Amino acid sequence: MEGLAKCRDLQKSTAALSSAVPIPVPRALSSDELAQLHQALATPPEGDAKAIRLFWRNRRIIYIMLYAGLRILEASRLDWSDIDLASSPPRLIVSCGKGGVGRSIPLHSALIAELERVPAADRQGAVCGTKGGAPITEKSLAHIMERWLPARGFRCSAHQLRHSFASLMHSGGADAVSIQRGLGHVNLSTTARYIGPNPARLRAAIELIPHPSIP
Repeated sequence: MEGLAKCRDLQKSTAALSSAVPIPVPRALSSDELAQLHQALATPPEGDAKAIRLFWRNRRIIYIMLYAGLRILEASRLDWSDIDLASSPPRLIVSCGKGGVGRSIPLHSALIAELERVPAADRQGAVCGTKGGAPITEKSLAHIMERWLPARGFRCSAHQLRHSFASLMHSGGADAVSIQRGLGHVNLSTTARYIGPNPARLRAAIELIPHPSIP
């Protein structure tokens, strides 16, 4: 029953996004911007135990959206019980995404390493929650993107991280259906808005067309 209630709450929270008017998709981060993002997250603060704990939690949130493509609400509600680091491959489960679509996402090696930083005894409750394991609010998560990250020298939106997840999969050779499943889209046409054309892959695909050897 708790899972159903959680699912209904998520659908209500995202219902406003289901408009007939197309919503512009933010651009993905460039390779230079990704490097800047990682640089901004490279060094934890010193001394203040609370600031250090928040650094690792906030970095974990950003990695989850970048390397697993979760929506901001999905990231805020992700529970340690939704993550299986012992499976092959390790994966996380989004039990109820937008539109009631759940999905299983294999974990990127960088995200596995980030999750394994958390001591096993502390892997209870929300993955990106408070010290006691309670989930943080969407407002708190938005604060991380709008104030905490810019204070470290980089600015981007949570949706840009999700778009970058899709774009990086696409440029790495993933097919549209795999990207659709990773993003949790109901319709492939929605996924197409995220990945856009890739001229290099298009030319490579054209070159695969067989032709006779004509002198």
